[in-house]
Amino acid sequence: MSIQVDSTIVTAPTEKDKKKTICGACTSDLEPDDSGIQCVQGHYFCTQCSTNIVRLFFSEPHNYIPLRCLICRIELNPSVFERQLTPEQIEFYDQHMLIFAWSKHFLDEDERLDHCPFCSFAAIRNINASHIFHCQHEQCLKVSCLICRKVCPKFQSDYGTDEELAEMDKHFKCAELADDKHIVDQYLESGQKIACPKCGLAGMKDDACTHMTCPTCAQLWCYFCGKKVEDCEKARDGTNERIDELDRHFNIISTSGFTMKEILDEDLTLIKYPDNVGTRHND
Repeated sequence: MSIQVDSTIVTAPTEKDKKKTICGACTSDLEPDDSGIQCVQGHYFCTQCSTNIVRLFFSEPHNYIPLRCLICRIELNPSVFERQLTPEQIEFYDQHMLIFAWSKHFLDEDERLDHCPFCSFAAIRNINASHIFHCQHEQCLKVSCLICRKVCPKFQSDYGTDEELAEMDKHFKCAELADDKHIVDQYLESGQKIACPKCGLAGMKDDACTHMTCPTCAQLWCYFCGKKVEDCEKARDGTNERIDELDRHFNIISTSGFTMKEILDEDLTLIKYPDNVGTRHND
């Protein structure tokens, strides 16, 4: 339908335009048959953002059970999540899902469920147990660090080699920085799924600037702290030796998709990266 007004043609929205479905993370338009994650409340995620959600789950599966929508937090139908998985992910998912779901209901307050980063073995341990994990699976038997998720050296005698001792020193540093790393990880994770502080539209950050303009309500806000830009009070040119130490050991800032300068600067420019620019990956 068109309306003639002073020789200018104004086109009214069609029914198709009115019923557009957008991704709850990147706000891109979705096809009616899009196979991404969706919840019963009508929140949809495109296949690329669904892949990012899957990566988030597999980074710390014990923290994301039951599976929930990133926007409204309602439980997801497992089938909409499972159809996003690769064959390798399905194998891990099938091996671990029952263990993680069961442990949520049966662990005491002073217990935690630790799982081997390299196989399906898991064990209930005291919440203050060592971060060094000895796998008991007969086909694995690896010793690993539960903080950096890497293999630890196996000492063949009471006296380790210089290389083995140097490697273990790195894992002792992991233990020293564990609490700080957990806090920073939580903030970096929220930076991927935090909602606009004004209207609640959630999004997932790419490699662009940490200060965002909400496409729904035009609110300027910080993707790192989740505050409206007028509420931010960050000191310029500040330094934090503890953050520097975390980054040196875990590369926690340098692989997060934004820099400390971006975090500290009050730069309100939203940088739009070309579609062909890939996201960063850990080495």
